[in-house]
Amino acid sequence: KWIYTSVTCKSSEITVCCFDVTMKRIIIGDASGNIEILNYFSGNLMKTLTPHENAEVTYLKCVSTSNGNVIISIAGDIIWFH
Repeated sequence: KWIYTSVTCKSSEITVCCFDVTMKRIIIGDASGNIEILNYFSGNLMKTLTPHENAEVTYLKCVSTSNGNVIISIAGDIIWFH
């Protein structure tokens, strides 16, 4: 069980993580529904995505599209495109 304490002082169990398409950023989802993007090499927080309210993030995937990169997240039965 891994506990991640973010720079925004939230502490929760990591439930899922993935790399972005460039393999330079790691995207972390937690049991509280929070999703953060960190620089893989420095660990610095780059961005906090809109959280899933009161739902554990169970799936993350970063895909490249013609309009740029999209992060897909699933929590409960809700699918979000960030």
